[in-house]
Amino acid sequence: MPFQKENKYRISPREKVPLDKNPLQLKLRQGILERIKAMPGWQSLLREKIEQWLEEWERTVQK
Repeated sequence: MPFQKENKYRISPREKVPLDKNPLQLKLRQGILERIKAMPGWQSLLREKIEQWLEEWERTVQK
């Protein structure tokens, strides 16, 4: 059962833009997951990098 609105235990989102409800899942080489998770704020950093990568890719494809 989901938490009610304004519940004191409800987690508030850190992102300004709502996230997609479907997660991106991929398999990594051994040891990479632990190294990524050791970085503070790794999820938001990874989201930013993916967006940058997509923007660069879209610019090169459109040329």
